[in-house]
Amino acid sequence: MSTIKLVPEVPQSVKAPCPICGQVSYSRGGIHPQCAVQQADEPRALRLRVARKVAADAEEKKREKNRAEGKVAAVGSPSTKRATR
Repeated sequence: MSTIKLVPEVPQSVKAPCPICGQVSYSRGGIHPQCAVQQADEPRALRLRVARKVAADAEEKKREKNRAEGKVAAVGSPSTKRATR
């Protein structure tokens, strides 16, 4: 005769997922350190993207104005080449 041995069920601890990447986080705050850095850098990155776009738009307007006035330098003209020593 065989006897059935009962195996106790051990409840699994439920860890909260990281709000950034969705993976289980073992950090105390519930967010991975690299995800926290990414989250903190996002506003700064957005400001830099906007500033680059504004600068690029201003440069394009300047080029269009110069083209309209006929101030376009020819390719290879002395004003576009650097002096070499």
